[in-house]
Amino acid sequence: MKKTTKLISLLALCGVCSAALTSCQNDTDVNDASIKEVYTYENPYEHQQPADLQKQQLYVMDETVAIENEDDLSSFDFIEDKTSSCHQVKNGQVVNDGALSTKDVAQVSPCVDKNGVILSDCSNIQPVESMNIETPARCQIPKMGGLISSVPLGKDAFKMSRLDKSDALPRFEVNGYTFKNKPLDVAIQDLLSEAGIKVFSDDGLFPEISGDKIRGELSSVLDELTAAGDVYYRYNAQKKQLILSRWGRFVLSVPGGRIGMYTVLDALRGADITNIQPDFGTNEIYMRVNKEKFNTVKKLTDKIMSSSNLVMFDVQVYRLIKKDTTCMVDWQKMVEDFGVLRVNASVNGIVGRVLTMKNQPKNYTLLDSLKKYGSVNLISEGVAVMPDGWKVVFDIGQCTKFETPEQQLSMVFQSNIVKKNRIESNISLNNDAGEITSFHTMYGIGDTLDVIGIPGKVFNPAWDNGIEYVIVLTPRLVRLVK
Repeated sequence: MKKTTKLISLLALCGVCSAALTSCQNDTDVNDASIKEVYTYENPYEHQQPADLQKQQLYVMDETVAIENEDDLSSFDFIEDKTSSCHQVKNGQVVNDGALSTKDVAQVSPCVDKNGVILSDCSNIQPVESMNIETPARCQIPKMGGLISSVPLGKDAFKMSRLDKSDALPRFEVNGYTFKNKPLDVAIQDLLSEAGIKVFSDDGLFPEISGDKIRGELSSVLDELTAAGDVYYRYNAQKKQLILSRWGRFVLSVPGGRIGMYTVLDALRGADITNIQPDFGTNEIYMRVNKEKFNTVKKLTDKIMSSSNLVMFDVQVYRLIKKDTTCMVDWQKMVEDFGVLRVNASVNGIVGRVLTMKNQPKNYTLLDSLKKYGSVNLISEGVAVMPDGWKVVFDIGQCTKFETPEQQLSMVFQSNIVKKNRIESNISLNNDAGEITSFHTMYGIGDTLDVIGIPGKVFNPAWDNGIEYVIVLTPRLVRLVK
């Protein structure tokens, strides 16, 4: 019986051929004299982000000093008089009396001279692999000139282009190709065997598919088959090889300057698309995605182009180090001190609360009211931008010092504009172990959201009541002008 060919050369048909703390606490007797950590209450972090409270430990044995890990030396308060005392806190407990002279420190630190003068900033130097080019602009609150601003967008603003090189397929016509329950790569190899093209794969096993009397030009048929298997292909004409892969490399051109870039980056991370590399010079984002994630990117860009507004949060994270670890913050008294029409709403979370506040007196804000309990230090700040209804991730740890406990923190936002200048949000605070707490709240432009009562023990159970976190969120609207 004569074999029926699946491919008919179009040459004959048309003639065309193509080829990315111690606070200095009140004296307490302690037995362990081998460890000492020096902190002072007078806000040693006033002009810098705080260093890891656990890792800054000075070990004193037989008058000899060594510094474990040589962490942030600039945060220590060097004491000239060895008879003066400042207690060390380790794992939330005061563990030693005594003091360390600047001479002792100078003997072991190349960053400090014999007078205790810091010669160079050797603190919190992170490896080159941890460098992040987003931090210079990302980790500050921009001056927007008001709570509502605008960003221009062109009519055809977003453009997604594939980077994988592929030659044109030979011009063949598929003539009634039928197959049943074959792995995708096998079905394509059977189709291309008569053209002398070999099929290779970059990754994994492919799904089984079936086809009945498929007809059409070869390139169109391949598009149809690979789409059914959620696979990309590229062709090497010189080697006559077709390579299949679940992943493709793309570049996305983004409008709107840095605000546009942050919007897309936060939204991509919220959709768990993390294999991305931004280029802020060209406003482009390079990515490696599969078909499912490609469709997510397309939905995101369509959503932005169809929206009138973006929601943006100024995010500021503060660490409260208490003078008295036995004394809790009297939040009720604080609410009463603010008076009527200052605290408009309060929502409980798994841990802590979020307060919706308005018209805070400039000389007595929530942060000012906390200073009587201890030192209040800004440890991270930045901006999170999101399309209406889209989930985004803001990486708090990206804007903290290297190897601090807060480096594992992130916030997840999902916000909907329900009516003019009124927003509904789901907000969660996460660390490496998962969700710490979450809130569902409604607020307006001009309000501030203050997340309070987040204990330090969410990072280290030994920290107990000595440390709390406060997160201040200021919502803004960004109008999209098209």
